[in-house]
Amino acid sequence: MSIEIKGLVTGIFSAGAAFTATNIGYGVRQNATADLQVSLCTPGQDCDGVLLEAAASGARCNIQHDGIAKLRAAVGGVTRGQIVTPTTTGFIAITAAYTNTSDGGSATDALIGGHAFAKALESAAAGELFSALIIKSGATPTTVTGIDS
Repeated sequence: MSIEIKGLVTGIFSAGAAFTATNIGYGVRQNATADLQVSLCTPGQDCDGVLLEAAASGARCNIQHDGIAKLRAAVGGVTRGQIVTPTTTGFIAITAAYTNTSDGGSATDALIGGHAFAKALESAAAGELFSALIIKSGATPTTVTGIDS
């Protein structure tokens, strides 16, 4: 299974792990292992694009990095107008970013969560694909609300 929409801004990358049909619509990012290789995003990471097809580890895979994309809603789903961020099971509405201070000041504190990736153009329940405009605006320091309908 793959998503095929004409006029997408895509790139061809190598899969850093096996991507299944369930992973279609998940956020991906360049990994540290090899050039032009991507891995699934985890919460708090800044996405580089969206996975468009299943692929075996090391195989070619298409990634959409601009325009209107089909994303997969994570637990809780999404509502039209929400700004969304990646999780390990798709995308959720963004919340305020926070600084990880669990190390008691022994290391540089990272800004966790709140990486705005896209704006939902339609509502979707958990596990469903939904249309979203990719915006990639990075970390969001305050709570973000939806748009006026």
